[in-house]
Amino acid sequence: MYKTQITFVNDDGVTETKGFYFNLTPAEAIEFNYRYIRQNTNYDNYIKALVDSNDYSTITTIIKELILTSYGEKINGRFIKKLGDYRLADFFAASDAYSVLFTDLMTNTNSLVAFINGITNGKLSKEDVEKAIQEATDMTGKQNNAESADS
Repeated sequence: MYKTQITFVNDDGVTETKGFYFNLTPAEAIEFNYRYIRQNTNYDNYIKALVDSNDYSTITTIIKELILTSYGEKINGRFIKKLGDYRLADFFAASDAYSVLFTDLMTNTNSLVAFINGITNGKLSKEDVEKAIQEATDMTGKQNNAESADS
């Protein structure tokens, strides 16, 4: 489970700081992996695939899905994602707090690593992300060199 404090402007125009909770069950994590990454089953490969894709539309979709799939609230000591017919993430998605978190995850590698580790109870380090980025960069350079040699 991941809890983060987010400072945002509420619906009344007042700036506030509030704790928000996020978690993926093992089943949700597996489903997420197969939906987006398919052949890869760990988050090192997940991050590498995000970087390799250079498809910012897909990256945006994946981060949004991670946030909304993992969002819930602590109610009477229990982590809840739905109340009756209502998915709590739908309300969160309409808030400024969502925008603040989404922007942070899209622009801050440390925040993304902490978020993924928190919601999956994993052990992904900043070094793992940096290594994946470097490997992707090296592979892209080799592919570009090979394509230039073929021309």
